[in-house]
Amino acid sequence: MIEGDGVDDRDSEDEISEKRVTLRGSTLLSKMMNVIPVNERRGSARERLTEDGDGNYVYYKWLFHSVETHPHGMKVKEWQLQGGRDYMEDVIHIEYNLKNNLGDLLVCMFDGHGGRGCSEWLGNNFQAVLEKQWQKQETKDMRACLHNSYLKANEKVQKEKGVGDSGSTALVAIIRNNKIFVANAGDTRAVIFRTKGEERLTVDHRVNNPKELKRLKALDATIKSNRICVAHCDINIARAIGDKRFHPYVIPDPDFFEYRIEYVKFLLISGPFRK
Repeated sequence: MIEGDGVDDRDSEDEISEKRVTLRGSTLLSKMMNVIPVNERRGSARERLTEDGDGNYVYYKWLFHSVETHPHGMKVKEWQLQGGRDYMEDVIHIEYNLKNNLGDLLVCMFDGHGGRGCSEWLGNNFQAVLEKQWQKQETKDMRACLHNSYLKANEKVQKEKGVGDSGSTALVAIIRNNKIFVANAGDTRAVIFRTKGEERLTVDHRVNNPKELKRLKALDATIKSNRICVAHCDINIARAIGDKRFHPYVIPDPDFFEYRIEYVKFLLISGPFRK
């Protein structure tokens, strides 16, 4: 969660709890507010036995920490939930004071699939790709910078041995000069909470999205049960970084959003919502 100036922590947590938002995968804020104390420190974890909805019980591991740095009155809080796998496929990357006056704060969420290789590479390298693209931008166009960074990161991932076959959705938020810039490819979600009401910024880039389905049909993709099928593999994500085996159907091109920060109470970034 990214909070704006003058936001009281307790009020924000209460508002989220009242909305009863249930989330999957790595999250920056969720209903986990009801489970995890705010003062838990970095690196702590808790396991709990949870019913998965089909009458089965599995252990889920909550991984969480809180970041309390306040450049320009901003605050970031992070929580993660590891599901039934023995490893975590999702990566959250947070950085302040980026190079070349790119921004005051960078928050990235990489929701991996097919292994951890791609999301881990992005967590370690996407910021450098982004800063290099910004340095090349003579006009300092944030939309173009983010778009080019997604494409360049995808190009690099595809060439990395043992990495390109896995994939990751990517949601990137940058705060610069009193504006929030958000780019998204995949089904990670961003919701802006204002003083009055909220607005979901992102759309899910899944196969059942009419726009994505039209694009895929134009490419003669094989689609079954809202999944792209290639050589005994299938996927329901239409946009992501990596996923070499699903080229050219799965693309890295992100959507772009821009918001003035004075209108934002906080920004919620999360993995896909459960119904």
